[in-house]
Amino acid sequence: MERLLLAGVLAMGMFCGAFGQTGKIAGSVREAENGKPMPFANVVLVKASDSSQVLGLASNDSGAFLFKRIPTGTYFVQVSVLGYHPNNSEIFTIDAAHTDISLKPIALTSQAVQLDAVVVRAKRPVMEMKPGKITMNVSQSLASQADNAFEMLKKFPGVTIDKDDNISLNGRGGVLVLINDRDPHLGGQNLANYLRGMPGNNIEKIEVMNNPSSKYDAEGTGGIINIKTVRSQASGFSGSVTAGVGYDKLFDGNGGFDLNYRHEKFTVYANASVYQWKNVNYIYTRTDYADGSLLETNGAGNERKTPVSLNRGFSIFGEGGIDYYPTKQDVLSLSYNGDSYSGGNTFDNCFSRFHPQTDSNSVLYSFGQKAQTSWSGQSHDANLNYEHTFDTVFNRKLTLNFDYLRNLSFKDGTVTASYFSGDFANPLYHESYYSAQPFTSNIYTFKADYEHPFSDRTTLEAGLKFSYVDNDTRNTYRDTLGTLRDHFLYDEMIGAAYIMVNHTFKTKTSLQVGLRAEYTHTKGNNVSMDSVTRRAYIRPFPNITISHPIDPKNTLSLSYRYRLSRPDYESLNPFFVRNSATSYYCGNPYLNPQYSHDLSLSYSFNYKFFATISYLHTDDAYSRVSVFESINQITMPVNVGKRDQVTANLSTNLTFFKIWRLMVNVGGNYGRSQTTYEGRPVTSTIFEGNYWLSTEVDAHKQVTLSLWSWGQMPSKEEFKRRYAQVGGGVGIKAFFFNKTLTLSANVDGSFLPYISTASYPDARGGYNSDYSHYDWNRVRGNLRITYRFGNNKMMNRAPRQKSENEEASRISSGGGK
Repeated sequence: MERLLLAGVLAMGMFCGAFGQTGKIAGSVREAENGKPMPFANVVLVKASDSSQVLGLASNDSGAFLFKRIPTGTYFVQVSVLGYHPNNSEIFTIDAAHTDISLKPIALTSQAVQLDAVVVRAKRPVMEMKPGKITMNVSQSLASQADNAFEMLKKFPGVTIDKDDNISLNGRGGVLVLINDRDPHLGGQNLANYLRGMPGNNIEKIEVMNNPSSKYDAEGTGGIINIKTVRSQASGFSGSVTAGVGYDKLFDGNGGFDLNYRHEKFTVYANASVYQWKNVNYIYTRTDYADGSLLETNGAGNERKTPVSLNRGFSIFGEGGIDYYPTKQDVLSLSYNGDSYSGGNTFDNCFSRFHPQTDSNSVLYSFGQKAQTSWSGQSHDANLNYEHTFDTVFNRKLTLNFDYLRNLSFKDGTVTASYFSGDFANPLYHESYYSAQPFTSNIYTFKADYEHPFSDRTTLEAGLKFSYVDNDTRNTYRDTLGTLRDHFLYDEMIGAAYIMVNHTFKTKTSLQVGLRAEYTHTKGNNVSMDSVTRRAYIRPFPNITISHPIDPKNTLSLSYRYRLSRPDYESLNPFFVRNSATSYYCGNPYLNPQYSHDLSLSYSFNYKFFATISYLHTDDAYSRVSVFESINQITMPVNVGKRDQVTANLSTNLTFFKIWRLMVNVGGNYGRSQTTYEGRPVTSTIFEGNYWLSTEVDAHKQVTLSLWSWGQMPSKEEFKRRYAQVGGGVGIKAFFFNKTLTLSANVDGSFLPYISTASYPDARGGYNSDYSHYDWNRVRGNLRITYRFGNNKMMNRAPRQKSENEEASRISSGGGK
């Protein structure tokens, strides 16, 4: 890998050195009307023989420019500025007798075009599909306007979120979620709460990359979901305020603001949002043991229809920063974002009955459970970013990122269980236990990326990344027998380097070849058990994509990638956490990363119809499985073995009569897995399917109506099955006061509850089986109002993009990724 990077650097040095042997060219750019100098004009050196672009730069503050080390040849200079007619210099020659060229001032004439009132009548489609990538333009989607980011992901084609907030894509776990190309520094339930607090109107688009390039971290066997927020590009002062309310028999609310001030030399921005929510859950569970006995929860009378838990929470998120432009080629940025959240759960009306194996209609004993839990946390993220563009024609660019994250969280709860003989007939005894889990994490990251286009057809990209993570997890468990304490320290260092080449041939066939190498060193120290586990490994991760246009309307693309998914940090802690009277969870310090090979073939027709079929092979795939000891169920993450899956996806995006848009996406996967459970080999069939259907009509130039439906078909993995879920809704969006005021409303519902089953082989023969039925207030109404103010005219400089960071995605609070 080092040799590849060295060769790339030498090649770039030779390329630049080829220009450093003969002449120089000096000139200036003026405004034709008044002769004033024109700073920051785009100046391009062009070969006269074939009009190919050689080099580009920007004029300085006085309108002057200078090209150095130009080889012999015949050239001319081309100058352009937005709002002016482009102009060329006279043709000149550099040879042994002419090495110092001084050009006459190049004058530009105004186009006399008024840009203050640009009216864009065309609409971007809600769904844009390209081979290996699907984009939902949220700003165009009524189905998402009144939602939060978490609810949007539930409806995104191919995305599945289970009852524990684990996110999978096309049936694949290990999904990396990014915000503006960076990780939000949260995981599991914390990530879910963060996304719930992100209003839909603050999101510009959601990108799903099934085949990310080598530039991205190798983390994420299931692909990458990138949520991009709205960032103002207007000069002067601009902003927006928003407020929303939701109702599903309980009210919740959210609000926020976004402020932006842009000057010629800097941009200052700040935004914040708050989210307050409540919901109730209805639970019915049943465990059938291999010996014929049965444990059932809320299975009598109206217990299924009685709420078991009330969840409540409050969160606040904020971001601020400054982008400084010392020159047109340089951007220096400093930003901070932080969040704070708190909440709790009241768990009641939970009645469990144990039926003996001899008579499933009788009750041997029973118990009721009550719980009070709370959680809180905060994260602080500081980022320093520097971006330098070496020229404005080929856009040769260097980007440096320094990032520091500190995450703090705390969970605690008290559970009381009362036991009875028979069906809650005679009290036997009571027990009460308390648990607390404080967590602290620090992440330090440095990242450098260099992009070097040699021409408009060939680009070299290379980069380095280094990250260091230290985690401190403590657990306290206390009951009538005493107190148990756990202290787990986990350190991780990752060093990575990549090189990637993009080239488009004369046949318009494009090729992208990339190689990324990552070295990982970890140390897990269970202080309480005096147990230390160390790991060190290095892997190359190749990536290749070939795209060929058969004709102007038909394109084929073939891609291969190799990726990994590391366990989240909590999954590595072997401490036992008691979740209820009969269920426990513990981590696995010997959990290995899972690795996947992904081969995909994509076809597109007229950029309206897309079809993709892919084959995925995963080694050391891991999942959370349960083992049974008497009536106690212990859940832990394990490497379940190998998986082979075939995935297919069909998408279309059509427009009729310029006002009616139809989006359809259908996908699914089928495969087999080979694993070992309790010493027994198990071969399983795995499958999943989903669809998304949305249609929108512009009923008026200021009113849009929408109707949508989504579904997740029955699915199966190694030991678990999930029943189908289907939902849909209707919405309306209206604009007022020259589109500065937006009012959106929708009603969205899930038509079916969440039902899952699991079946595990028993060492004595037979199976231990679980059935879970979760329900909630499934119909929800949303109302949102947004007001934009200030200068909203477009500018021609896009905001910078920060680097991504996958380490923080494995800060988990129990929900996994």
